[in-house]
Amino acid sequence: MFAKGVAITTVAITTVATTTVAMTTVAMTMIFIIIYGVTMATLLWRRYYDNRIHHHLAIINVVIIIMLLYKKDVSTKKISIRMLL
Repeated sequence: MFAKGVAITTVAITTVATTTVAMTTVAMTMIFIIIYGVTMATLLWRRYYDNRIHHHLAIINVVIIIMLLYKKDVSTKKISIRMLL
């Protein structure tokens, strides 16, 4: 259970970082991080672990990353990376 929690947290951090770099506005990024953080905390603190939830989250992660990869706005990505550092 602990190992699964660590794995979920790692995936969450990676996804949030990837999404933050590709997001256009700070407000959207903050909303996304808050929603994602709450979801992950709920999953980690639950007594019983449901594999289906993790499966759906993994699919959502892949969809989000694919959508963001198709964004062609390079200038906003550079700005977002500078804001992160």
